[in-house]
Amino acid sequence: MRNPKRIGAACLTALGLVFVGLAGVNAAAADAEKAPWDLGAQANTKKGSIKILKKKDGDTAKAVAGAEFTVTQVTQIDGASFDLTKRADWSKVAKKVTVLNAHTEKLTANAPAKPDIALGTSTAQTTNGQGIAEFKNLAIGLYKVEETKVPQGYDSDIVPFYVTIPQITGKDAAAATYKYNVEVTPKNKDITSNISKDQNSGAVVGAGDTITYTIKANVNKSNMSGDNKKDVKAEDIQGYAIFDDAQEAAYTKIEAGNVKSVKMGQTTFTPDTDYKVDIQAKDDSDANKKTIEAGRKRVLVTFTDSGLTKLLPGINKTTPDKVEVTLEFQLKEGNTTKIQNKYGFIPGKGKNEPPKPPVIPNTSTDLDVAKFKIKKIDPNGDQVLQNAKFKLFATEDAAKKCAADHAQCTGASAFGEKNDRRRRFDA
Repeated sequence: MRNPKRIGAACLTALGLVFVGLAGVNAAAADAEKAPWDLGAQANTKKGSIKILKKKDGDTAKAVAGAEFTVTQVTQIDGASFDLTKRADWSKVAKKVTVLNAHTEKLTANAPAKPDIALGTSTAQTTNGQGIAEFKNLAIGLYKVEETKVPQGYDSDIVPFYVTIPQITGKDAAAATYKYNVEVTPKNKDITSNISKDQNSGAVVGAGDTITYTIKANVNKSNMSGDNKKDVKAEDIQGYAIFDDAQEAAYTKIEAGNVKSVKMGQTTFTPDTDYKVDIQAKDDSDANKKTIEAGRKRVLVTFTDSGLTKLLPGINKTTPDKVEVTLEFQLKEGNTTKIQNKYGFIPGKGKNEPPKPPVIPNTSTDLDVAKFKIKKIDPNGDQVLQNAKFKLFATEDAAKKCAADHAQCTGASAFGEKNDRRRRFDA
């Protein structure tokens, strides 16, 4: 189930009008037990569980660790208490849970209003290496399940959904089975491949030269098609941002001016109106800033409400456009370390969705820094010539133009003219 909004609807179709099972996996015959109202005195002590099996969307064999889920018992609906150890109360709750799991955006003008609920104490767990989070010793009742923390590198459009203990399955009352240990399998989308970064180093020789990077990213939401067709709205992608984590040792300046353009398809975004640029440093007290490595500054491009609205036509196309952020940096004198590119984006989130951590891909485009030495000798190779001057070029054509006519040396690197007896340069 890609979208857990459908959990309740899919199960209710199988259950008929009276019984409510909202977990996503039907009970097997071996799991069948007595109905809550047939347990007698044991009903008050009977316990069940909710086991969450977190999987990667599109690859159900891959477990997803690090997803936090919170489970909370619903104690009242529309101000009225209920007791699911009593058969009559199941019928009442069934009508309410249908609306709860439908969510507001699914309701028609004639649908009943979404009920108010009162909640008990919450319990949170994080999925382990097998993608499992299990909530045990739960009393018979109705529970709200939320994904309250999305794991690094994943996105989720899972909104809160509701699960009953026990889960009741069957076409009618006579064939019903009751499963007290319920399992659900919501999925997360791996979105580390949604972003890439290209570098234009063709005009770069060394210090003083300008290097250009272009970050290309998909927005983490797309419109739904078919019977569930629904375009993405600005309210669905709040907080969407793209960033470059620039090495302080590599560049002369890391500032808002490094961002030269922001585009999506044929649409150009206006700075300060459609997007804001912030320069951030590592801060372990902040959920997002703690992902910045030491020695780097984050150039963060965050879209305003105006910018989010301008993104929508490109998002809602059959083949969505990518957002392109172009940055320029000037290489710093004296840097001798490899320039390792780190970049990423912060997924946009809708109402009732948990905050989403920055997505930073494991791959990067790097630029090596090298030292080279030039030895100037006479044509016979017998004598070393001192105080020769050199201009450096990124392309052979530019170097040939300068050699033929010194007035045509404008293509030389900003690394500058060198007159160095050591004849050793950092590039």
